[in-house]
Amino acid sequence: MSSIDLKALREKLQGESGKQYWRSLDELAETPEFRAFVENEFGVDGIAEGVGRRNFMRIMGASFALAGVGAACTRQPNEKLIPFVRSPENTIPGKPKYYATAMEIDGGALGILAESHLGRPTKLNGNPDHPYSLGASDSAMQAAILNLYDPDRSQSTSYRGRSNTYEKFSARLRERLASEAGNGGEGIRILLPPVHSPTTYRLLEKVVSKYPKIGIHFFEPTFLSGARRGSQLAFGRLVQTHTDLAQAKTIVSLDADFMARGAEKLRSVRAFSAARAVDETEGEMSRLYVVEGTPTLTGANADHRLRVRTGRVQDIAWALANELGIGDTKASGLSSLELKWVKVLSKELRANKGKSIILAGEEQPAEVHALVHALNELLANVGTTVWYTRNIDETKDFGESFEELVEAMHGGKVSSLFLLGVNPVYEAPHDLLFAQALEKVNYRVHLGAHKDETSRLCDWH
Repeated sequence: MSSIDLKALREKLQGESGKQYWRSLDELAETPEFRAFVENEFGVDGIAEGVGRRNFMRIMGASFALAGVGAACTRQPNEKLIPFVRSPENTIPGKPKYYATAMEIDGGALGILAESHLGRPTKLNGNPDHPYSLGASDSAMQAAILNLYDPDRSQSTSYRGRSNTYEKFSARLRERLASEAGNGGEGIRILLPPVHSPTTYRLLEKVVSKYPKIGIHFFEPTFLSGARRGSQLAFGRLVQTHTDLAQAKTIVSLDADFMARGAEKLRSVRAFSAARAVDETEGEMSRLYVVEGTPTLTGANADHRLRVRTGRVQDIAWALANELGIGDTKASGLSSLELKWVKVLSKELRANKGKSIILAGEEQPAEVHALVHALNELLANVGTTVWYTRNIDETKDFGESFEELVEAMHGGKVSSLFLLGVNPVYEAPHDLLFAQALEKVNYRVHLGAHKDETSRLCDWH
């Protein structure tokens, strides 16, 4: 490569004006190397001096051959556009259709409107007529549509890792159930996530009526039973708690991230925002107090936030209950700041009886949840900002139920196991040795949208 004389280049550009472009300084300097590169840019030596007919045909033939190879590599498959023989009713190409549906989340259902183009769902939004979503949406709802188009989604029924047909599975299933019917289905077990659907419960009741000795078990890796046990302590039965933050003037959150967790989170955010709109509340705003150990979205929106260890929230709750007149002193070791908080909270809660609300987080123990129920009753909040409904799920604790199943599997008491929408091989506690227990079951069926660790150890997927 010859050196470029920059001084000569500057002198050459002295009298130039207007925009000029060069690919490199070599082009501007017109070096011999650059001229040689331009003359042989396409790798055909001697083309400038002339070429014979034979060489010309050879070069062009090679060019066409390479072009054909490129076209073959990118050729798209043949597709045919076939019109409907009988067009579906109310279908206009290019105009979307909307369907009302729902997705289960944290024990509740969020109402959804699914947008569909020519039979393909493309977008999910909240249903404005549904009391939980009110037309709002969150990240989980927006991402749920991607599961329909996941390339790893199971495309067919499989038997021991190989593709099979649903008809064969159905025939084998009938044979298996017929062999189990003699002893009332004693060796059959069903494992599924916590059920919150009345329809699913009715189906399970039909199964139990046909196989009286069948075992139905529940599994949820992230289930926290504090709220369930707390409602049993307070009411003697399972209940579901519902809130209306729009009617609350004072909101106390004891480690409850109601803006980001729970089935009512979208509704709670709407209600909380409505209570903070000064134009609509005639200048009055609700006040939010948050006691928590981990930063949350609710804590970020609090007027006052007290940072404590999560285990200390229970002491704050008992101190607040004592200040309001419930129980004896069970809280100990509160700091001066924490005691000040308790006194301010109790004073404001008394001033807003019937217009306040206290919430407990899912991580808190059953005693805290039961105490919160008692405090809301004492403050006359039940019926205005808080109300309760019967819980469809009357089963015992999921964790105990799952451990009973694993113990029976290890003991060889389970001959047929149906795993519906769960992956305990991956999610169950390791000390239960679920994978080893599963290998002792003779007939194993897994139902799920994807092949996972559990399906690999099952006969049918």
